[in-house]
Amino acid sequence: MRDRELSMILPSEEYLRELYDHLHWRYFNNEFSEYDVQIQWSKMLTVSAGNCTSYREAKKAIIKVSVWYYMQYPEDLEQVLLHEMIHIKIDGHGKAFREEMERIRALGGDVRRYSKGVAKKGKWKYECQRCGSNFSRLRRLNIKAYSCICGGQLTEREISNE
Repeated sequence: MRDRELSMILPSEEYLRELYDHLHWRYFNNEFSEYDVQIQWSKMLTVSAGNCTSYREAKKAIIKVSVWYYMQYPEDLEQVLLHEMIHIKIDGHGKAFREEMERIRALGGDVRRYSKGVAKKGKWKYECQRCGSNFSRLRRLNIKAYSCICGGQLTEREISNE
């Protein structure tokens, strides 16, 4: 699908910002007001519903929402944003993440630990040695030419029929 066609279907990034601002106020008591948080659509995300890269020291975060996932499950947009907003302050999906999810649910929020599905399973998994970010790709990256958005070196492993 072309960018022009997508822009007619997808909510605008301004709408994403408004939804983020509402959720930030409602469920996080404006906890991230000192952060520079960018929210954008991503056509590259095909193995997850969203992604959050948080630079806590610099008080910055980038939230990406999967175009593919939205096209399949538009009703989950708020859940995806809430999930990624938790990642602004918590890495991974462990105990602290689950506790934050329960806190949000107690306030009436609908947030899940995992999305309903993925477009394609990645064949290669990459991890940043500096910030710990993880992502998958169908095609192998040249890790000598590519680095993480934070500038860290990537390590790779092949995923075997997961």
